[in-house]
Amino acid sequence: MFVENLVKLGFTEREARVYLMLFRLGPSPVSSLAKRVGMKRVSVYSVLESLISRGIVTYEEARDGRRYIPHEPDCILDALEDEKSSLKTKMAMARECVEKLNEQGGFGSEKSRVIFYRGEDSVLKGLHQFLLGHKPFSGLLFLERIPQFLLKFFCKEISASSLLVVPEGFSSGLAKTAKTCKCAFQFKEIPSLAVNRHALFVQEEKVFFLHLGGAGAGDFGASASGIELMLIRDKAYADYISEVFLAPMMKK
Repeated sequence: MFVENLVKLGFTEREARVYLMLFRLGPSPVSSLAKRVGMKRVSVYSVLESLISRGIVTYEEARDGRRYIPHEPDCILDALEDEKSSLKTKMAMARECVEKLNEQGGFGSEKSRVIFYRGEDSVLKGLHQFLLGHKPFSGLLFLERIPQFLLKFFCKEISASSLLVVPEGFSSGLAKTAKTCKCAFQFKEIPSLAVNRHALFVQEEKVFFLHLGGAGAGDFGASASGIELMLIRDKAYADYISEVFLAPMMKK
């Protein structure tokens, strides 16, 4: 049990066995340790050097040779605190690096204006990456029914100030599921809105085209095959879509 727990904390199995045996025996030479843990001396030497480098074991020079001494168990917590501190430093450095790289653009910045995502998992990753953040967005859902995975994403991630224009009758058919998922966003029904397998969203400088091309008729279950998402990052185009397509719909 102790070995398994130490392994989960970052020890190798050999390190865990050697440390626990050393903790039971107290200061010991390699010969005793090797015999007790059933390992070759050269292997135990290697394990001890690793434990020493991590501040978990130390040693003393005695008349009959070197004896290895285990630190108190609190050293395990100390080691984890050091790792935690190191990770925080790396995270701060990573954020700074990412911010500077995003500011500079660089190779591929123009090519990344239009990005395609295919398949449910990929589409969700695209939505999480670019639509996430609880910033308001507006959109047209030409769908007769919304796919379950997309509904769950909207319910969990989208702000209450977002507005979707949908075909007439859409909300009534969605009411039960929407209540279960605690939908925060708003619907506006338009009688003349043609039903098909497309959706259009706009958020700030981004335009999203969603197409559910491969699902069977009326089947928008947990996995819709052939789903595609096209993301266009262009403020002028996003403004055009908002003014020409979305704004008139919102006024109806």
